Formats: sequence, C-alpha cells, structure tokens
Amino acid sequence: MGIACLFGHKWNGCKCERCGETRDEQHDWGGCRCIKCGKNRDEQHNWDGLNCSVCHKSRSVKEISDQFLLAKIAKNDNYPFDTRIAALHEINNMSLLEDIIKHEDNTFEVRLAALEKVNDYSTLIRIAKNDKEVAAYVRVAAAKKADDQNTLADIAKKYGWEGESALKELNDPKLIADVAKKAKLKGVRQKAVAKLTDRAIINDVLSNGEYHDVIVEAYKKIPENRPYVCLIEGLGDGQFDTRKEAAEELIVIAETKPEALLPIWDWIKKTIEIPYSQGERLNTYDREEAGLYSDSGIGLKFPTKPKSI
Repeated sequence: MGIACLFGHKWNGCKCERCGETRDEQHDWGGCRCIKCGKNRDEQHNWDGLNCSVCHKSRSVKEISDQFLLAKIAKNDNYPFDTRIAALHEINNMSLLEDIIKHEDNTFEVRLAALEKVNDYSTLIRIAKNDKEVAAYVRVAAAKKADDQNTLADIAKKYGWEGESALKELNDPKLIADVAKKAKLKGVRQKAVAKLTDRAIINDVLSNGEYHDVIVEAYKKIPENRPYVCLIEGLGDGQFDTRKEAAEELIVIAETKPEALLPIWDWIKKTIEIPYSQGERLNTYDREEAGLYSDSGIGLKFPTKPKSI
C-alpha cells in the first residue's frame, strides 16, 4: 500500500487507481482474464484447440463436444499421435470421418483409426470406391468392412500388395477368376488362380485368359494336363528355339490327342501363329549371349480346333 492510500484506496473496480493494489472483487472480465488486474478464472476461455489462447490452460479431448474441432485436432500432425487418436474416438459424424480418411497428410494409422469409427454402410462403400482421394490400403479395409466383393475385385485387379490384400478377402469364385484373367500384376494373377478349385471355373480361365502365366498356373491345376505343362511353359520362353520346339510338340499332340488341349486350344493357336519378329540386339555383358536379339512370336501353323471329339 502506498502512502497516498493510508486513509483509503481509490478503487476502480478491482484495482486502486493510486497505488495499484488489487482486490478479488468487481473484476472487469474479458473472457477468462480480468482486463484490469490480470487475474484468471476457469470459465469463458478462448479455446484454440486444446489450449486457451489467453490463459494457456489446457483441456483433454473428452471435454470437447464440437465435432468440427475434434476433426481439426485429428488432422493436425502438430498434436501428439495419441491425442489425435483420442480425438477420433470422440467423433461420430460420418462426413467428418470420411474427410479425415481422405486428408492426404494423415498417416495410415490415423486413416485406419478413422475408418474403424465408420459404421454407415453407404459411407463405407463410397470410401471403398473412391480411387481418386482414398489410398488403396484404406479402400481395401473399407471394402472388407462392408463385405463389398466387387470393389475388392476391382482393387485386386489394379494394385500390387494392396491388390493381394484385397484378393485375400475375396470368396466369390467368379470374381476371383476375373482377377486371375485381368489383374495387372503377375503375382496377383497367380495367387488368384491358386484360390480356384471349381473345375468349370478353372476351364473358364483357361478358355478366356490371355496372360501366359495364368494359362500355365490354371493348366497345372487339372491333373491330366500335367504331362503337357512344360510345353505350355515353353511357349513363353525367351529363346526362339525353345518356343519353336514346344510349339512343334504341341502341334503333334493336337493331331494325336486333341482332348488334352481343348480348354486352351484358341490361346495356343493364337500364340503359336504370331509371326516371328526379331527386336533390338540384347544389351548384355554375358559373352555367351553377346550378339543375340530380343525376339517374339513363333510363326507356325496350328491345327483348327475340332468341333467334336
């Protein structure tokens, strides 16, 4: 207390105008802080996420009811990972969860945690089919959660390890066969063929497949075809002499035991009758291969498929 206030203060609310002494009454509150004396109170905070921008008090995500603010925290990588996940657990707005899943700066853990909260079927399907804004691994998880076999098949046909993940969740034999015939990656195609057990569907793959590796793998699954598998493999060999030798033996089999080749007759005929073509000289350091050229095709005539046997 100053000398000027020995006989009493000149109060202006909570602060003496003469000596500056304060009292805990008649504050001039500006939110959580008194404008005159600077005292803080635990109400009317100016929250910026988890912290008050005025007094710097912090709060937990469980104290927040604003769904948009929770989503903002979940997407903000300046917050600790556990805090972002805790914010996700408090969100029940499907549109906000979908937006978090699409947010390109989010880690895969945050995206998958958001997906776990999605319980609306139409939202799951929309996420699973969104190949422009949603990462493939999240689409697989969404399609699995919705048990959307068609979308799983589409993903399996387009991607690598995500495609294999999608294929693992497929249980529709016809869709698996479609993946075997159309998947971009060899590994996915071969794993799809390995899942097939129905003889009619395997024959469909043999009749309508185009990839050499698929034909070989599907052909192996039929026991009576196994003696001829090495010849079918030979048609895809990198050396012309090997391809030609396999083709000549298959021509003999077509004339003597045509039933063995019926499921893949059209494919063999198309493959063998592609004209031989020599490409560019191979760039190799192997002396034995020096001077060799890349080539394709065989250029032999294969018999016409019999109408009946």
